[in-house]
Amino acid sequence: TCEGGELLERIVSAQARGKALSEGYVAELMKQMMNALAYFHSQHVVHKDLKPENILFQDTSPHSPIKIIDFGLAELFKSDEHSTNAAGTALYMAPEVFKRDVTFKCDIWSAGVVMYFLLTGCLPFTGTSLEEVQQKATYKEPNYAVECRPLTPQAVDLLKQMLTKDPERRPSAAQVLHHEWFKQANTAALPISPIICENMKRYMRQSHLKNALVNLMAHQLNVTGQQIRHINQIFRQLDKNGDGLLSHQELTE
Repeated sequence: TCEGGELLERIVSAQARGKALSEGYVAELMKQMMNALAYFHSQHVVHKDLKPENILFQDTSPHSPIKIIDFGLAELFKSDEHSTNAAGTALYMAPEVFKRDVTFKCDIWSAGVVMYFLLTGCLPFTGTSLEEVQQKATYKEPNYAVECRPLTPQAVDLLKQMLTKDPERRPSAAQVLHHEWFKQANTAALPISPIICENMKRYMRQSHLKNALVNLMAHQLNVTGQQIRHINQIFRQLDKNGDGLLSHQELTE
């Protein structure tokens, strides 16, 4: 069992107590995450659903190790093999996964999305439909000039590598671990914008439902385009203010 709780729960709780989130601490978390992925991949396991909700702390100590959970979508195959089983959480899915071409590198992309979210409080690729998320992940670049939390050049360089559109050019977990960012990440507790904390709280409140709905779309990648458009239409009708999230009020209206 993991008594330390979910990743975002601990971060938000610490911020509520006035403890700022340093880039160095994010680097510490990412190092553990990449070591875990390097091990999974060495054992021919692809997780396919890496996201904050699936990262727990083992205990309540300040430097508790993290644990990656939920291998329900994981696959076992050799490093040179590809899978056509497209699955995962759409907001964290690599471009090639949408095209049903899955390799170990899809986990690196998902880890990059998690890293971006931890550093900025925002997700790099969002949308009100599966199609919009796919288009942004495939063709758009994330915003690296985030006002609420300036990113260091080393962090931006690593994020760009991990979020490379072409999986062949995306680094392996072992290669990520050798990046200079892990050596130079600022260990000072930089003042964190309240916006980041609020974004994380909002994500925690609404992500489970939104992810469930977007995942429903993602799991239907083999259905017709007309069916996907119908699901998207239902989501847009529920999402009154068009922010891509469903509030309690929107669901009860």
